[in-house]
Amino acid sequence: MKQRIAHDRLLQLVSYDPISGIFTRRNTGKVSGYLMKSGYIQLRVDSVLYYGHILAWFYVHGVWPTDRIDHKDNIRHHNWIDNLREATHKQNNQSAVLSKTNTSGFKGVSFSKNLGKYRATIWVNSKPITLGFTDDPREAAVLYDEAAITHYGEFAKTNKQLGLL
Repeated sequence: MKQRIAHDRLLQLVSYDPISGIFTRRNTGKVSGYLMKSGYIQLRVDSVLYYGHILAWFYVHGVWPTDRIDHKDNIRHHNWIDNLREATHKQNNQSAVLSKTNTSGFKGVSFSKNLGKYRATIWVNSKPITLGFTDDPREAAVLYDEAAITHYGEFAKTNKQLGLL
């Protein structure tokens, strides 16, 4: 693995707009970086590829993140500094959006065929906690949201925030 770029070298080569989250090359004034299929911005600086959100954090704070950088709005190419925060792997997962494999339409809600009811579940310390069963998936989603706020705090991504309730 190549050595990470020094902060002063980064400042010499690129400019970062903390409001738009866009990097530009100082020598040409052209926007630097490209949108990957994964939704992240990636850019090459001194022949090394970096993710835009990580480089933005380093550019502004002068230190590399200790773990992860989380996009508060969960949109991977929104790299303005107020949308970024340091997070652990667990916190980053807690702020995730609705899974592509979800069939209930609500985060933290699944259907129990055995009981014929919707189950609200939250994961805490790598263990599932059943919050309750209900006939209405929306009620189960509310149970999840309340528990997510309690257990995940600022990293909670609720059904209400996702526009599902």
